[in-house]
Amino acid sequence: MLINWFTVAAQIVNFLILMALLKYFLYDRIIKAMDEREGKIHSRLQEAEDQQQKAVQEQELYRQKKLELDQKRDEVLSKVEAEADRRREEETQRARKEIDSLRDRWRELLHKEQESFISELRRTAAGQVFAISRRALTDLADSDLEEKVIDSFLTRLETMDSAERQEAVSSIMKEDGVATVRSAGELSATDRRKITAAVHQVLDEEIKVEYETMPEIILGIELVSRGQKIAWNLEYYLEHLEERIRESLEAEEEKHGRKTGNRQSAGNNSYHE
Repeated sequence: MLINWFTVAAQIVNFLILMALLKYFLYDRIIKAMDEREGKIHSRLQEAEDQQQKAVQEQELYRQKKLELDQKRDEVLSKVEAEADRRREEETQRARKEIDSLRDRWRELLHKEQESFISELRRTAAGQVFAISRRALTDLADSDLEEKVIDSFLTRLETMDSAERQEAVSSIMKEDGVATVRSAGELSATDRRKITAAVHQVLDEEIKVEYETMPEIILGIELVSRGQKIAWNLEYYLEHLEERIRESLEAEEEKHGRKTGNRQSAGNNSYHE
């Protein structure tokens, strides 16, 4: 078999021309199109990945914001609840104090009214007793009893110590040496001379003695001058007795007041407990 080398060469040349044409018109364009398509696919994949990462970041950001909002909401609710509790406690304390104040004032007023009524009742009773006593003693006074009163007054005058006498004389001399003797009834001339003589003997002979009648002096006689008084009368004893009774009543009222105050304190303590 003879080989036609010309034909072989022509075939090879044709094949090379075909390969060149295919490469130029087909293979390069196909490869270029495939590269472009691959680049687009890669770009889309990258874009999708970027979008996914962005979505993940936004999801994380949303979760963080939601967590912050939940924390802020809890903090606000806690503050509101604490403020509400504080105000409720303040209002409760204020209302309790107002109730305590009103109750204390009511008890104080009631106690004062009770004490005032009891004190007035006691004073009225004591005053009536003393009024009846004065009236009875006034009715019982007679001449013999008045003589004994004068004798008692003179005894009181004569038993004065030196300091009392000096003070009485000094006081009388400041009144121009005039001393006034007061009695419930009119003294007889004999009684006046007896008293004047005693005054001159005990105090001073220069003293001028004047006499005055005062019915409100119950069964007694007194010598007065510039605020000084030398006396013996039943009024003095009654006043002394009345003063002692008043002091006893005031002491009893104070004792009763302390007991009432202790009861009120005990009541307040039990209420707060």
